[in-house]
Amino acid sequence: MRILLDDTDVFVLLVHFYRKLNLKCAMWMESVDKAKLSDIPATVYNLGTQLNSLLAVHCLTGCDSTSQFFGIGKYKAVQALRSGIEIEHLGLVETSMRQCIAECTSIIACCYGYKKEVHNMSDVRYKVWLSKKIPPKIKKLPPSTEAFELHIKRCHCNLAFGTQQHLRSLHL
Repeated sequence: MRILLDDTDVFVLLVHFYRKLNLKCAMWMESVDKAKLSDIPATVYNLGTQLNSLLAVHCLTGCDSTSQFFGIGKYKAVQALRSGIEIEHLGLVETSMRQCIAECTSIIACCYGYKKEVHNMSDVRYKVWLSKKIPPKIKKLPPSTEAFELHIKRCHCNLAFGTQQHLRSLHL
C-alpha cells in the first residue's frame, strides 16, 4: 500500500497503528512531490521500544491539536527517547497528572540539553537563560512551569480521548 501525503500526524498514526494492529503488509508513505518515500514497517522496526512512547512524544512536541515548543521538534524528542527516557503515563486516564508532568518534564528538559533530574520547567528555563552569553529571545526559552503544565494537560486529554475513540471503533 502506498499513501501519497505530506503530514507528520498521519505518518505517526500509520507507524503507531501498523504495530498496534500487528499488520504485516508492505506500506509506504510518499511525499506529494515524490522527494521522500518512508517505509512504515522499517520505521516500526527501527524505532523498537521507542515506539511505545511515539504518540505521546508526537503530541507533546506539537501536532494538529497541540502547540509546539520553539526549536524543539520530533528529531530532538526521538533522540531523547533513544537516551532511555520514556513516556509511559501520558494519555492513560488512571494516571495521576503528577506522574505525567514528571515524565514530560524529563524528556523536554533533555531536548533543551539537560539530562540531569530537574524538578520543573522554570528551573530548565532559568538554566537555559544562564547558559547564554547574551540574553536569548523569549521564544527560544522553555515554557514556564505553569504554561508547561497546561500543555501537558492538553496533551493528556488529547491522547486519552484518541485512545478511547480507537477502542470504541474496534468494538463496533
